[in-house]
Amino acid sequence: MKKYTETEVLQFIQEHPEILSECIKDGSIDMDSVQIKMMHDEKVKTVAKYIDRIKQLNGKDRRYYIHLPDPTKKEGRIKLKAKTKDELIDKIYNWHVQKETNKRRYDDNITIREMYPIWLSQQKQTYEASTIISIESKWRNNIEPCRELVDTPIKLLNIDIIKTWAMDLLNGTDGKPGCKVKHYYNVKAIVNEILDKAQQCGIITINVARNTKIDVKSRKMKEMVEQKDEEDDDEVDDIITLTDDELQKFETAARELIDNKPIEQSLTILMLLFARQVGVRIGELLELQHKDVKEDGLHVRRFYAYTEDTTDPKTGERNHVIKRWLKGYKISRIIPLTDEALAILEEVNCIKAKHGIKTKHIFSINEHPVDYNYANRMMKKVCQKAHLQDHRLYVFRKTWITAMVDHSDLTLAQIAKMAGNTPAVIMKAYYGSREGLPDAATISAALKGKSK
Repeated sequence: MKKYTETEVLQFIQEHPEILSECIKDGSIDMDSVQIKMMHDEKVKTVAKYIDRIKQLNGKDRRYYIHLPDPTKKEGRIKLKAKTKDELIDKIYNWHVQKETNKRRYDDNITIREMYPIWLSQQKQTYEASTIISIESKWRNNIEPCRELVDTPIKLLNIDIIKTWAMDLLNGTDGKPGCKVKHYYNVKAIVNEILDKAQQCGIITINVARNTKIDVKSRKMKEMVEQKDEEDDDEVDDIITLTDDELQKFETAARELIDNKPIEQSLTILMLLFARQVGVRIGELLELQHKDVKEDGLHVRRFYAYTEDTTDPKTGERNHVIKRWLKGYKISRIIPLTDEALAILEEVNCIKAKHGIKTKHIFSINEHPVDYNYANRMMKKVCQKAHLQDHRLYVFRKTWITAMVDHSDLTLAQIAKMAGNTPAVIMKAYYGSREGLPDAATISAALKGKSK
């Protein structure tokens, strides 16, 4: 008589459920074994579509692994690993069950208002607090007030609802002015990503926000025409620079404020004088370190970008948040150092040595760069003492580039390279600011390869 294995017996009983209860009653088979076998079969069937994607690591680590989609992760996927293939199958099955559970927990009538905190919790795992504050501000001011958008079930959202909200945001409503195009795109990105999350969770199959196209270009052109009509034709938006006389007054006032003053103030004011010599951006200036000063000049490699002003949720006060980031080739460059620049650096080193200060940032008294707001206050203080109008820090960069354009034999490409700009930017902003026709003597001198 042929003997059947337990697996074959279990399979027969599953195919003939009418005798299952009798087998359990007379004890010929254990119900737990049947459930285990059924669960195993369900598991194998569920993960069948993933089996071909299972791989084995090379080298000493011979574990099995697989990559599975996971929108909660920054990379958009998760890696599961196990010592054996069966263990990995168990993990894949558990992942699949959890995925289906997550889908079912969302109500069919869920709205953007309800989806927003789910999406935001994921963003908090990726972005800094300053970015989250900015997102929350845009939500409160530009998205949440539109009840039709945020309270309509996501499944019922259509292009008309998205367009109405978008045009109100761009053109303004209820007496409020419309927003700038850049701000619109930032706000629209939030709505896009919230609906992306809904799509990932199986709530919708198509993101209608991403399919809604708004012609912001024509609106922008209209704004430019209206603005030009309102302007006086005689007024020209010149680049603000400092004259030689103003620079001398600034340096005299700065030197008076440096003498016998707090160390932080002295170093920050020296930083302002140094900015005049190198023409770097404000963020680049704050991030300069001692290792950036080399024999061939100042190596500009880092940049501090300032995010938009945000509101402190506790105090309601406006604050300015600094975020460190590295830009590309337009930042990385070498600027030759003048004798005046080297003298300022030597003065900084003497002050630090005298007070036992050892920091990596050139003009800082601690491990952090000079505070942006503090630097602006010092700039204002020096301008007031010199009886000059208030200037922002970037006036030194504008003055430096203008000097290179007007009083040097450097080519456009050389100036752009040192300034960390493209030749097109320098041409448009600085050469383009000159008005009127030159006199005949200037043209004659240029043709002869001379300066007038």
